[in-house]
Amino acid sequence: MQAAVGPIAVTIDSSHSSSQFYRSGVYDEPDYSSTAVNRCALAADFNATDSELYYIVKNSWETSWGIDGYIWMSRNKNNQCGIATMTSYPRFKNLQPIFCLYKSEN
Repeated sequence: MQAAVGPIAVTIDSSHSSSQFYRSGVYDEPDYSSTAVNRCALAADFNATDSELYYIVKNSWETSWGIDGYIWMSRNKNNQCGIATMTSYPRFKNLQPIFCLYKSEN
């Protein structure tokens, strides 16, 4: 899974306490389910450290969790936490621009 079309809605297995107490770094949970997903999130982007590829995932929890509400989830590691199990993104075809004119009362 690669965000070539923009942010992607994903589902993940967040049942491990390690995800609930995540604070920083690239998250890599070896004991996860790739099919028993239980949380929706938004894969906003992807990046890499010197040694690891990761997704930048926005969680619905408040900004005090993780890195200002985000988790760096390891990428290309056998569907880490089921992140590629159920994905969704909008697809638009033959869109015409819509122009809205606003006239100020002043």
